[in-house]
Amino acid sequence: MDTEIFRAINGLAGQVPWLDAAIAGISRYAIYASILAVLLLFIKDRKAAFAGVFGIVLGLVIDVLIRLFYTRPHPFSVLDNMNLLADREVSASFPSDTAMMAFAAALAIWMASKKWGGFAFLVAGFVALSRVYVGFHFPADILAGTVIGLAATGGIYALMPDRKNSWRNQNHFPN
Repeated sequence: MDTEIFRAINGLAGQVPWLDAAIAGISRYAIYASILAVLLLFIKDRKAAFAGVFGIVLGLVIDVLIRLFYTRPHPFSVLDNMNLLADREVSASFPSDTAMMAFAAALAIWMASKKWGGFAFLVAGFVALSRVYVGFHFPADILAGTVIGLAATGGIYALMPDRKNSWRNQNHFPN
């Protein structure tokens, strides 16, 4: 089923050159905008920003650990008759680092602002789908990266203390 979904999405590529170029650019560069957005969160919500940064780092560590035990080749390495709009890389396809970072960033943004977070999730979804469209990942790679990014960022956020409940903000010397 993974291959069939891949072919349905990737089969849309190669028909409209300007659309292919736009989606390939998003697939390649949008992750940098996501990371920049998380760093800009330090202005508004430090807890969400820290959760986003450390969620991405933890997600990358988890991705590396998975790849020590399971290596899945990219679609362009194993499938014929597919559209490749991205540069070939010598790396594992599973899980998708790009999806992991995009969704980790989106969750951090959502924690700081529900309105902007909703937009960030739409962008993350589009970035993730673009990786399949350009022929770089199978849908299962995207799903795994998404789950890792959300779990890592959400877990770190949940473990971080609230500033309003921190020892420093409590009145330890009543009048």
